[in-house]
Amino acid sequence: MFAPDAPGMTGDWGGVRNELLQKGYDLTLDYVGELGYNAHGGYDQDHTARWSGQFTLGAKLDLQKILGWEDATFKLARDSKYGYWLVAQQQVTAHDGDPQRGLSLFANVTVPDRETSQVGHFLQAGLTYKGLFDARPQDDIGVGVARIHTNSRYRDNQRLVNASNPQTDYDNPGYQPLQGNEVDDAWVLGVKVQSSF
Repeated sequence: MFAPDAPGMTGDWGGVRNELLQKGYDLTLDYVGELGYNAHGGYDQDHTARWSGQFTLGAKLDLQKILGWEDATFKLARDSKYGYWLVAQQQVTAHDGDPQRGLSLFANVTVPDRETSQVGHFLQAGLTYKGLFDARPQDDIGVGVARIHTNSRYRDNQRLVNASNPQTDYDNPGYQPLQGNEVDDAWVLGVKVQSSF
């Protein structure tokens, strides 16, 4: 059932998966698990670790193959919101001459809507290596760094809320500590496991 070179961990289902894909149906069952650990810093210097997992069931439908619709474009939009993102990824090596495997570098910049988001911008950079082990050519491992900057408009709103609230204690649920430089930077280590079935 399991094949290391199959698109999913459950294989091709006796040819059915590939047949559905050729007809325009790509069914997915994915699992993502992440572990985060506060190695140093933060509000209370607590070295807490947390695991979060999520299963997703999805389908990608190729309407050209299914319904014969040529060059169809669909868009779902919501007014008064905007955001920008830029992702760059470049493979810089090949593993034993295999261009599907090797070291890649990536960078990501995300700028959400300043009117609605707590985040001003989000930056990421890192590297991944795909196919490090010959027995697992589809597996990858990576390391990266990230920086999140709080939206200055959101901080201004927090100042107003705190000024109208006579409490200035973290134990009061009505008190909202300002996001920014009040808390030491934290070093957070993470592990992410992602599987496609």
